[in-house]
Amino acid sequence: MKSSLTLGNIPFRSALCGALLFGLAACEEDTMNAPGFKDDGLTAGDARLVYNVTSIEVAVLESLPLQIHITAAGHTRTGGWSDVRLELDEEASEGIRLVYRFVAVPPSGMATQAITPVQGSATYGPWVDRAARQIEVIAETNTEILMFPSADQE
Repeated sequence: MKSSLTLGNIPFRSALCGALLFGLAACEEDTMNAPGFKDDGLTAGDARLVYNVTSIEVAVLESLPLQIHITAAGHTRTGGWSDVRLELDEEASEGIRLVYRFVAVPPSGMATQAITPVQGSATYGPWVDRAARQIEVIAETNTEILMFPSADQE
């Protein structure tokens, strides 16, 4: 004769597995709310730093007043990133240096699992004092700096 334990009409083994799964789900939720849990606080649609920056180009636009157009090329970790752009970091920019963050919006669903080239740009101006001579672009894994000539060297 084979004996088995039951919890009501549910076999004990099934009840135990269900309780363990429920407990694991509760632990995961508690861990996410626990102090010290690293959460970047970003929601879907928020721009994040792209993986890297590989090059920077600057062009002086023929406009009055003068403006400069900055273009950065780099990569994202996956395909499907959108709204790739350079955002001026006004707090870090000072003197002859302009600092930009190279950002894009990551895909919200499935994406190609391959390092993907991207390009973003921004226009700075008016560039009347021609003080900006150094462009720094910050990505997730690196930073690139481009120095360009002063007005007397142009």
